[in-house]
Amino acid sequence: MEITFVDDSPAKKTCRKSWRQLIYKIYEVDPLRCPNCGTDMKIIAFIQEREQIIKILKHLKIWPIEYPEPPQGLPLYMPGCSPNWQLLVI
Repeated sequence: MEITFVDDSPAKKTCRKSWRQLIYKIYEVDPLRCPNCGTDMKIIAFIQEREQIIKILKHLKIWPIEYPEPPQGLPLYMPGCSPNWQLLVI
């Protein structure tokens, strides 16, 4: 397993703060605030290996991700496409 540790240099803190603000601005959720107790969390590592991520998600019982089936037989319109592609039926 490869783990990348986060450096706490001032430049990293500034970058992390702006990342946090952008996520909050778009999703209106603070990504570094604990949803259970409301305290600030700290990023300590990034896990980048797919197998390790899947192992963690399986342990948390959130893998595989299940998506709902799209409705069958409904027309899908694609505005801005050529006339041959204006209407698709699944």
